[in-house]
Order: sequence, then C-alpha cells, then structure tokens
Amino acid sequence: MSTDQLRIGEEWSAGHELLYHPDASGGAPVIYGTGEKRRDFVYVDDVNDLHLVILEDDRANGKILNVGSGVNFSINEIYGLTDGLLKTGIRPIYKPDLPGEAQITLADISAAKRLNWKPRVDIRDGLSRTIEYLRSRMPSTKIGLATT
Repeated sequence: MSTDQLRIGEEWSAGHELLYHPDASGGAPVIYGTGEKRRDFVYVDDVNDLHLVILEDDRANGKILNVGSGVNFSINEIYGLTDGLLKTGIRPIYKPDLPGEAQITLADISAAKRLNWKPRVDIRDGLSRTIEYLRSRMPSTKIGLATT
C-alpha cells in the first residue's frame, strides 16, 4: 500500500470562522499586528478534489504535495474583500501581534499541478460562498472578519 502526504496550508470552507464574528452586538473584528501578514487560503472543496486525484493517479504514490491556492493575501486584503461583500463599513481593531506567527505563507503547488489538479475556488468566490452559508444558518448573527 502506498501512502501520500498532503501539506495543507490555510484550509477553509463555507462554515469556517474566517468570517464569523462572535460578537452579536456588532463590535469590530480584531486583527493582530498590522494586518500585513500574508496567508495562502485554499477552499476545502479544492482540498477534497486533490484527495480524489491522489486516490486515482498512481503518479501521486509516495509523493508529498503542498496544498494551497498558490496565491497569498494580506489579512487587510481579506478584510477589504469581506467588507466589500458585506458592506458593513466597520473598521477593524488592531491589537499587538501574536508571538510566533508566520509572516507569510505561500504553498508551492507545482507538484499537485503536475497531477492535473488546480484550485478552482478563488478567494472572492470562496468568501461569497462562506457569507451565503453563514447567513443561511445564522440569519440573526453579525458576520465579519474574525481571524488574523
């Protein structure tokens, strides 16, 4: 039996806390640091697609594959995209940086691409899906950026 290893970066899905703001009073979301840390977010549907590829493609046997979108965004950019979709106008609160966090994540997905896989859900579409999901399940809850 062959085994494969996936290194999954910042995976998220429609139900992820990326957008859920637990403060139902409408308080401002918190961003730790300057908001310029960059993250490579990959939507969970894309990760699932890669799982299916490696199950069916013998070229994946024994390989280590990085999983990501191959594009990174600053937390400020994610917040801007989110606020553009939500149109809240709420400004985030910036707090001191958390120790030990990576400043930049960016997956090299070239090995996965050689298996004819590529991420299909871009950040804007993924954010839209997430907002729609949260609104359908928590209609009275405030939704905003809650991650750093």
